[in-house]
Amino acid sequence: MARLDRDRTPALFTVTTSVISGLVLAILTKALQAGLSAGATVAWSALVSVVVAISCLAGFTAIRPNRKRSNTAFLITSAFNQK
Repeated sequence: MARLDRDRTPALFTVTTSVISGLVLAILTKALQAGLSAGATVAWSALVSVVVAISCLAGFTAIRPNRKRSNTAFLITSAFNQK
């Protein structure tokens, strides 16, 4: 998911999240217009949101490489004392 990195490609991230949220809103609107009750629509959308969140979390943890932490430390000092 390096292409949807918020810091590296903010425009692509914004457009993608806007399109996905628009699709979800359109599906919910069609479901309400089809005659489903508001309570059932909210319950189904909450259930779908939980399932998508769990599957995305599982996918991200499977894709992410195992990084070993190193014991490297960085020290930055001011050079103005040496002038």
